[in-house]
Amino acid sequence: MFMLSAIAFFLFTIIMWFAGNCILKLYHTAIQKGQILDQIFNWQNMLADLYASEKTWKNNLGKALGDCPTCFAFWFMPIWYVVYILLGKKLEIWLINGIGWNILWYIVFHSIGAVVGLSFLLTKKKDGL
Repeated sequence: MFMLSAIAFFLFTIIMWFAGNCILKLYHTAIQKGQILDQIFNWQNMLADLYASEKTWKNNLGKALGDCPTCFAFWFMPIWYVVYILLGKKLEIWLINGIGWNILWYIVFHSIGAVVGLSFLLTKKKDGL
């Protein structure tokens, strides 16, 4: 029985990595100049204002909100991890018990998710697709 639970947990994890990084890619595309979230919220103007600020925390916030793909992918994963853990517990397939194991699993999930997310963001669209 544990083996089936472990397989379900790891399949769920892979699906959540993929889904989260697809959402990350869509969101990052939507905030680019002239795209829907930029048109609605003037996202690129906000990023330019944050980047032009002399305050370090505003510069860092701008990076996390889309000015830097690495920072954007890095800061998206903690938010996605919360969704992942809540959904895993709701579906009753969460296998990680104990604070130490949860911290270790967070590090694994975040590291892999952020690197894959960054590769999603840096992938260029080919002509004709």
